[in-house]
Amino acid sequence: VVTQANYVQLREHCDRLEYLTNPVNVALFSRPLRVQGTCIASWNGNAAHKNGDVKGFNDLVKPACARAGVPLVFAEYHTRRLRPEEMPGFYQQATVAICASRYEGASNSVMEAMAAGQALVSTAVGNVPEMHQSQMRHFGRSGILIVERAVDAITAALRELCADPERLVDMGSLNREEIRARWSWDVWADRYRGFFRRALDAVDGE
Repeated sequence: VVTQANYVQLREHCDRLEYLTNPVNVALFSRPLRVQGTCIASWNGNAAHKNGDVKGFNDLVKPACARAGVPLVFAEYHTRRLRPEEMPGFYQQATVAICASRYEGASNSVMEAMAAGQALVSTAVGNVPEMHQSQMRHFGRSGILIVERAVDAITAALRELCADPERLVDMGSLNREEIRARWSWDVWADRYRGFFRRALDAVDGE
């Protein structure tokens, strides 16, 4: 499983359950943002999810940015898809990422935006609360604003950040450091290596 919450929920029911998140290759996102202190939003994902309005791009993200007067750059799987090698440059264009999902695991889009140095406005999904709690524990403050899944809530969060450019920069720096210190491949590689060794040993034992 990719979140600590899932691990806690399922560990009593699964004898060989492992918690392994989706680590980020932080080397891909080492360049600074092209804009600093200017409130520009980003979103990346699949808006036409098979389970309906899971991501909230059209119904929540776009209207919130419009109401807040915040420019939005996006990469959408069906209408504006970018190649993997284009993504680092994409993240450099904005200062705050938005996640309005109904549910997530460990969102690559969210974690990559954080690694690039963007602040985050997000619903309480996947490992977002876990990263928020980690930042509060290690830094005493967070680069993540957790909001209700509603246009008004996302709009208010964006307006709050737009009114405080210094905070926006600080939140992005916190997020970059959080990913580097606790969610990067440098941190998780040994855990993955150990997982594969245990898995191979279990197969050999059977």
